[in-house]
Amino acid sequence: MAISMVESDRERRWPGARVVYGDTDSLFVALPGMTRDAAADAAEEIAAAVTRACPRPVLLKVEKIYDPCVLLAKKRYAGRAFVGGGTKLVAVSTSALGSSSSTSTQQLVRVPRSPFPPRPTFDAKGIETVRRDSCPAAAKMLEGALRI
Repeated sequence: MAISMVESDRERRWPGARVVYGDTDSLFVALPGMTRDAAADAAEEIAAAVTRACPRPVLLKVEKIYDPCVLLAKKRYAGRAFVGGGTKLVAVSTSALGSSSSTSTQQLVRVPRSPFPPRPTFDAKGIETVRRDSCPAAAKMLEGALRI
């Protein structure tokens, strides 16, 4: 559902956005030509739209902005990760006041996000640089090549 939502609204709301990977708990969206701040804002809007469209308790959060990123296969990727910058949308549960029942609704509130760090961190998941079942020399060479 999230993939079709992003793909259908990309020309109107998120120009050039393309979902490169998505499964039950994660979504990678390519946002070509955007600055990190613009990509972070678009990512927050996408996360908010997906959260609104999904039943509770589903909440999609933006964790990182990768610039660049190598996506090898499902759950296997590496890149320069930036965390922070701009504002973010946070889901806040509010109880219906004056109601005898204890119904609550979810409201999205925009709050300041910490600034992007001047230097990104190297982030790798599921590839030989972080796996313990490969040769240490291969892990070091691969990480060196990815950093370059």
